[in-house]
Amino acid sequence: MGGSALVVYAVIAVMGVEMLRRADLSGTGTGSLTAALALTAGLLPLLSPDLYAGFPAGPARSSAAASSPAP
Repeated sequence: MGGSALVVYAVIAVMGVEMLRRADLSGTGTGSLTAALALTAGLLPLLSPDLYAGFPAGPARSSAAASSPAP
């Protein structure tokens, strides 16, 4: 399963790079602003890991509820 996940993420990365290559990022158009905002939003958790520390945790799941099948 790990190898297939690696292939999926590699394909997604290659497609993203191809999209950036085809986009018109020259000048001050909206394409460069959109690319900058998307990269910022994607890299923000890596650059500032404590950013989400103040947010509440998600609902707690018990181990019994996680292992039982849905009705």
